[in-house]
Amino acid sequence: MVKPTRLIIKAMVTIVALFCVTAIIWGCASLPRTLSFPIVNSTGANIVQIYIRDTGTMSWGQRVRMQPAKYTYTQSGSYQVSEYVRDYSGNIDYNLANGNIYHYSFVAPRVSDGQTPQYKSIDIKFVDANGYVYGKNNVNLTNITQVVINPSDMYPMLTMQNNTGFPISINSPITKSISDGSSARYIPESRDYEKHTVSYSIGDYVFNNEVYLNWHINLALTERPPVVTVHNNTGYPITINSPFWQIVDNGASSYRYPKKSINTNSQNISYNSGTFTYNKAVTVNNEDVVLTLTEADRPPIITIENNTGNTVNLVFLRNHTTSDWGHNIIGIPLDSTGIANIAVGTASDVRRGSFTNKENFKVWLGSFPANSSFKYDIRIDDVNGNPYVKSNEGITKDMTLTFTHKDKP
Repeated sequence: MVKPTRLIIKAMVTIVALFCVTAIIWGCASLPRTLSFPIVNSTGANIVQIYIRDTGTMSWGQRVRMQPAKYTYTQSGSYQVSEYVRDYSGNIDYNLANGNIYHYSFVAPRVSDGQTPQYKSIDIKFVDANGYVYGKNNVNLTNITQVVINPSDMYPMLTMQNNTGFPISINSPITKSISDGSSARYIPESRDYEKHTVSYSIGDYVFNNEVYLNWHINLALTERPPVVTVHNNTGYPITINSPFWQIVDNGASSYRYPKKSINTNSQNISYNSGTFTYNKAVTVNNEDVVLTLTEADRPPIITIENNTGNTVNLVFLRNHTTSDWGHNIIGIPLDSTGIANIAVGTASDVRRGSFTNKENFKVWLGSFPANSSFKYDIRIDDVNGNPYVKSNEGITKDMTLTFTHKDKP
């Protein structure tokens, strides 16, 4: 029977033999070790994103999942977790508040016995709740106990505010489309202070601004192409159809429409006034242009003067190319100026039932189907049933048609 002491001695000899074989294979090398490296948030801000990459690589990759904790510095020179930071509901808070530490773990490489491991260098980037970025590059993990991210580690930032009045497309230093009044941010990948060109487009106009990014820069983008504005003095509302859509009341102005092409100076403005469509060509060179529409740029107003000697209670108007007289238009509602205008019509509007000798009745042609030839037939009937007719009248502007007994058919 083998005594226990001999068994123990035999086992120890076996272990020593295995260690020697391992030492021969590894050259008495030390095993890899996982080390912890505290990164302290001393920015004064609440950090919501952390990125870490090996120095020399281009991509930051996915942000790290934070489990921040409060750490205690021990006499041996290491940090130990004292408690995890939790929110009011008891869940771990994945924001890194000012003063807290993110515990970064990495593997120390295997080296020969007696040699100092050559740790890698890393880049660190913090993003706070307001989008500001802080960071350090080329942090060598050799012989340091922690890294502290301070306010002085904040990256410069460029805020581009669109004050052009139009949507723009930013081409550099980022690519982004933003609406008028909005802004876009650019934060460089390092804390190097450099000159940048801000380039943006409206149509095929390109505007460039140079800015030296030495801290937080707010750049207002104001340059724009020449614009066209339509001012409506026709006396009636209009609806612009092209190159944009907008209802413009009488006395008001449209949006400013930018010249889209540098090489095209002629711009067609198409709009409706009542039932009629008008097209106006406007020349836009290098300055803003206001197109003012007047009474000549809307359907005409006809004033029907009654000199028949009798009271008139029926009025008809038709295109000259049609045969149907249609409905009595004397019942069309009157607008605030006393003109028959179907566009204002509700049952409560003031209406005209008749007009006596020497009185008149005004009609806006924009209330009737569009007539490209502007040729009309007008008929009035007096209370005795007598008709009076004017045929094939060319009406291209405001005019008065006086009816007498000579206009009887």
